[in-house]
Amino acid sequence: VRKDDFAHLDEIYHRWSPTWDYPPEELAPLKACFAEPGVVEAALGYYRDFVRGALGKAGKDARRLVNRRCSVPSLAIGGSDDPTVSEADFARAEKAYTADYRYVMMPGGHFVHREAPDAFVKETVSFLTA
Repeated sequence: VRKDDFAHLDEIYHRWSPTWDYPPEELAPLKACFAEPGVVEAALGYYRDFVRGALGKAGKDARRLVNRRCSVPSLAIGGSDDPTVSEADFARAEKAYTADYRYVMMPGGHFVHREAPDAFVKETVSFLTA
């Protein structure tokens, strides 16, 4: 992740938000954060532990928590150009909720909150004030 001034982060942004023409300085704060001691390990640790723990007690505990239904009203906002999470994924997630669950798809990719901040805030405020 640290190689070539965090070039992997540039690759992720390009792949996960393919229609976003972000300015070069967009990733500077993110790269600065990842340069701090322990941040890369913490950011990747969740994924590594989830996979490594899948076979042991930690994995069973994680699956038990993930498989519990959520009783908190929830809003999911996704980008229609996100190759990592599709609209079908959001629709399937509805069965995991006992409370109000809504998802909204808007133009953009994985980082739609950065790509379309005004639309993102509008949807969020609308949900929170309903």
